Amino acid sequence: MSTKTFESIDQTRQLQVKPLHECVTLVIEYKGAGRKGITLAPSDIPALALAEMQAAGFTEDDRDDTGLTHFAIASMNLRMGIELQERATAEVREQAELEALALELFNRWLQEFGDEPYPDWTGENAELKDTWLAVARRARELAQEGK
Repeated sequence: MSTKTFESIDQTRQLQVKPLHECVTLVIEYKGAGRKGITLAPSDIPALALAEMQAAGFTEDDRDDTGLTHFAIASMNLRMGIELQERATAEVREQAELEALALELFNRWLQEFGDEPYPDWTGENAELKDTWLAVARRARELAQEGK
């Protein structure tokens, strides 16, 4: 990705969008008065783009013979992509939480028999992971029923 530069309407500021390692940096340069910047994860960029389009007044309902139809479609695609990304992130987080609960339950079970707890699912206990994931799922179900 290359650096993109945008000038303010009154030519007193510039916005630079540029890559920085695995991230994206937005830098506002005030001509003769310094700079301010922020670094964002690439996963935040679609939401930023959608927020900019919405702030500029482009909506998914703008459908006519001008270029607004294309912006409406872009807005809709950004929103749908963001929703998919959020669902995928939530699923990964949910799986990690379930695995942590399963390991916690497994370790409590081990301690009942005087065994030392394990830090993760590697090694000889890896084959027990699916069983304890099922236990953790059931424990969550029972907890939900008890509410």
